[in-house]
Amino acid sequence: MVKKLIYSLMFLIIISIVAAGTTDLIVDPKENHVLPGENAVFTLTITNTDIDDKTYTITPTDLNWLGDTESLFVPAQSTRDITLTFEPLSDLTAKNYGINLVIESTRDKIETFLPVKLLKYNEVLRVSLTTADLIDPRKETIITLNIENKYRVNLQDLKVELITPAFKKELTTSLNYFETKNEELNVVFKEAQSGAYKVRVIIKSGNNILVDKDLEVEIAKVGALKEQITEKISFLITDKTIRKINEGNSRAQELYKIEMNLPQLWFTKYDPEPDTIETVDKKYVASWSLDIAPKETFIIRSKKDYLTPLIILIVVLLIIYGIYNWKIKSIAISKKALVIHSGKESATIKVVISLRNRTNRVIKNLRVTDRIHHVIKDPSDITLKPTKTGKAGVTTALFWDIPLLGRRQEKLISYRVECRLHERLTLPEATVRFEDKGKGVKASAGSITIRSK
Repeated sequence: MVKKLIYSLMFLIIISIVAAGTTDLIVDPKENHVLPGENAVFTLTITNTDIDDKTYTITPTDLNWLGDTESLFVPAQSTRDITLTFEPLSDLTAKNYGINLVIESTRDKIETFLPVKLLKYNEVLRVSLTTADLIDPRKETIITLNIENKYRVNLQDLKVELITPAFKKELTTSLNYFETKNEELNVVFKEAQSGAYKVRVIIKSGNNILVDKDLEVEIAKVGALKEQITEKISFLITDKTIRKINEGNSRAQELYKIEMNLPQLWFTKYDPEPDTIETVDKKYVASWSLDIAPKETFIIRSKKDYLTPLIILIVVLLIIYGIYNWKIKSIAISKKALVIHSGKESATIKVVISLRNRTNRVIKNLRVTDRIHHVIKDPSDITLKPTKTGKAGVTTALFWDIPLLGRRQEKLISYRVECRLHERLTLPEATVRFEDKGKGVKASAGSITIRSK
């Protein structure tokens, strides 16, 4: 634990800051955990806080890590970045290093060191296996290979092999800095003896071996139960029968489990019902506690039925669609009024009528009608010229003939009008008439009441 803490303090510092005179320096290690033959990479951020421009000479003075002398011009009160690459000598020993670096200008001199850890291939990764508590060699089981990248090393295209007398599994994976991956593998430990069982894990990067070690899993003792599974599959329906047959000469006990996702939990029926259903690692696990006498058979039947709920869903959607088309008109109309000026005896009003096609089809031949009472002056500032206007008593009517309204299209009609106002004025509803699916349809917007101030 102490060693790990010391290492963290020395080599997991992502950014270090150095200040000298009129220069600020930030060191950002990009690649400072290095495998043999690879280069260390750092980014220097230099801030010139002086009032004059400066040219900095960056010189590595380390004998173990080779790098070029660089020059960087930084204007006054400015910041510039530079990336430095250092090549290790071929015979360096794997350990912690500090690359000495001198940054000089006419007024400043900064000496610092860049922390680097040169790694051995076999210390980069940590691997382990996670398995079920009891592994039955007769059944397919899931084992999880846990691979941890302990360093700031980018590992691409790693070749992974798991080798036993029972199986050989291969996969390719990649790990970023300090990343951990859990690779799940379906395997069968066929004919494996009970007790500790070795699984050889080999991980290579190119021709370099990062891991070659034996990990142990525990194989359970196998009783006398035999399992037979039959399936009958039709469209969206699966009938499965599981038979657990005790072929031994004594009672056999087993906790039988079936993993399910959420849809399977909802749409699968069992006979008999499971004793328990639990959530394990975001999955649902149904369990049966079996206790089977010699020469007897325990049968579990399951029916996974997606067809019935699908039919119900389609019927419900059709009903909703029918109700929607029956109750909801294809054209929606609304009317709003804004009082621009109001006195005791008159008001100037702006009226806005909105038409919206709610469907994905074109509606043709629409007639919009609006009425206003007690008009003093004819409507003005009309955005869409009416097809005709008319008067009947104290009421002025405006009519618009609209040839068509496109799919999901919305059209606005507005005008300004001055009306007599005696305490209040009611603007009648606006209506639209059209033909839809061979029948005449009328939709209307509610009336609006305006009161004097």
